[in-house]
Amino acid sequence: MPSSIQPSIAIGMDIVSISRVSRVLSAYPERFRNFAFTHAEQKYCESQANPAQHYAARWAVKESYIKAINQPENIKLSEIELVRNSGTDLSLTGAAYEELIAVAADRGSTAATTSIDVSLTHEEQLDCASAFVVILFSTINEQDNIQ
Repeated sequence: MPSSIQPSIAIGMDIVSISRVSRVLSAYPERFRNFAFTHAEQKYCESQANPAQHYAARWAVKESYIKAINQPENIKLSEIELVRNSGTDLSLTGAAYEELIAVAADRGSTAATTSIDVSLTHEEQLDCASAFVVILFSTINEQDNIQ
């Protein structure tokens, strides 16, 4: 019996004002950081020359992920972490991971056959950070040979 891979794609995109993030960081520094960002993300952003633009890019990634999986309200932004390894990866915990599993199951996929690609950028002169999150759900379907 031949098998075929049936992909399904979910895309989320977001644009964030760097100056708006800067204002929120000034007004509610600890509250905002702890609400939306993991300790590792905070450490990375604070080590940069312009922390606000890096926080804005991470915020855009988190919002993009939430949009890609149809905006469930039970996800905490701190459950979505942008991890900088050799590239950019998302680390998901709690409801963020559970929602991914649920959406994958709805599409006939599993976490093991799902991949997440992230693209982000920030531009200080344009005062924006943007991100795209593409989730590829793959399933292998067995097809009967009917003769």
